[in-house]
Amino acid sequence: EARYVSRDEALAIFNEQSNIGEAIDVLGENPLPGAIIIYPEAADLSKSAITQLANRVQALDEVDSVQFDLRWVQRLQAVLNLARAIGWVLAGFLTLTALLVIGNTIRLELLRRQTELDVSRLLGASRSFLNRPLLYTGALYGFLGGIIACGIALLTLYWLQAPAARLSNLYSSVFELTMPTMSQLLLVVTTATILGLLGAIVTLYQPSTQLLQNRRTGI
Repeated sequence: EARYVSRDEALAIFNEQSNIGEAIDVLGENPLPGAIIIYPEAADLSKSAITQLANRVQALDEVDSVQFDLRWVQRLQAVLNLARAIGWVLAGFLTLTALLVIGNTIRLELLRRQTELDVSRLLGASRSFLNRPLLYTGALYGFLGGIIACGIALLTLYWLQAPAARLSNLYSSVFELTMPTMSQLLLVVTTATILGLLGAIVTLYQPSTQLLQNRRTGI
């Protein structure tokens, strides 16, 4: 994306962001040239991509000079990489926490319904028939957790939009927080449901749980 900034607009921006506008008035004319601000693709802000873009623009006959802050781009890229790494680490810890919480919940549900399960097993119910409601319970917990997580994320992003816009204006930028799409929300809910089902499967079919069930029924 590109945006043209005329000489008059450049002078207005300069006077707004500096305290030496009177020095420009002494010159009697506007010394600032017109400029074209180029916004590269946000998905590719590497050093090589920015340098290649600057060289391509500089090679045009209509361009007098090209200015870009490569160090700022590198710092931004480093911050984004750090945030991405922290996000993956937190995602791993939260996934493990979800599995443990759902697993303990299923174990407590299994103990609470132990008498009912013992009677059903004595009447000839199979292990898969007895475990099926608990698997549904784990999936339901995961689904509800995904819904709550999406709601918290939407409220947080909505609350951060105004501070992010103010920070963007201070740096004369157009950065803004975008709300997640419906497909992304569905992906979160689906992943949470699968995690809930996986936690229930791991809990029900681990050796310690099966040993507990066998002892209670005398098998």
